Amino acid sequence: MTLGNISRKEAKFKRGNILKKVSAMIAQQVATLGLERLILGVAQNSLVNKALRGDVKRMVSELLPEEIQLIIHRT
Repeated sequence: MTLGNISRKEAKFKRGNILKKVSAMIAQQVATLGLERLILGVAQNSLVNKALRGDVKRMVSELLPEEIQLIIHRT
C-alpha cells in the first residue's frame, strides 16, 4: 500500500530522518545556549507527546551532554 506517491517503508524512513534532525537541532541549541537543563512540555493527548514517548525523547537524551538535565513534563 502506498501513501500518495510513497510507500509505507519510504514514509517511515522519512519520518526517522525528520526525527533525527529535530532531535539534533534541539540538543545543539541547548548546548550552544549553555543551558543546564532542558524541559520538554507536552499535553498528554497531543501528537508531540506521542513522538516524545519514543524516538525524539530517546534521541535528544542520547545527544545531550551528560551535564545537561532532561525533564519531560506532561500536562
